[in-house]
Order: sequence, then C-alpha cells, then structure tokens
Amino acid sequence: MRSKAFQQIELNVEDKDTKRFLWLKDGTTTANDAYNLTVYRFCRVLFGAAPSPYLLNAILFNMHLLSKKDGWVSENRNRSIYMDNVVSGATTESKVLEFYTSF
Repeated sequence: MRSKAFQQIELNVEDKDTKRFLWLKDGTTTANDAYNLTVYRFCRVLFGAAPSPYLLNAILFNMHLLSKKDGWVSENRNRSIYMDNVVSGATTESKVLEFYTSF
C-alpha cells in the first residue's frame, strides 16, 4: 500500500506546526466547547497531500540504494520505479534473481 511509504518520511520539526488538525474528544457534544477540542500535529508526510508524491520520489531517487551504479540492474531499477513500486522483468531466472537480490 502506497500510504505506508509516505508514513516512512518524517516531517522536519519546524514543518510539523503547519500540519495541525483538531479532534473532538467527545463527538456527542459541540466543537464550541474548548475543553472538547484537542490539537494534534502530523509527524509524517500525509498520503494524499499534493506535495507527497514529489517528496516520496525525491527521497527514493536520492537514496543510496538508487545512487548511480554501473550495470543493467541499476539502470533497469531506476527506470522501473513508479511511486514506491518497481515494475520490471528479465529474460532469465538468473537475471531475475540478480535483480531481486540487488535491493
């Protein structure tokens, strides 16, 4: 599930205050009661937020795992990533195993 990939990306401390939301402690009373509201902050990148796909992609392509390495596996992997999925293949079982074990 893509949402789990986003949950692995922690927000900077200074950005957490921009991702606040209110929560009702008791849903049977109104939000007008100050004691009934709790303020929470997101600590991780939100699945579904407009910049989230960009952030995930930037992190994946800057990770050590995806750094420039010589060989067909690295080139294939870098071309085959969509969000947090790898869609690829190979012509022989040995090439598939080589691709799989390179991660």
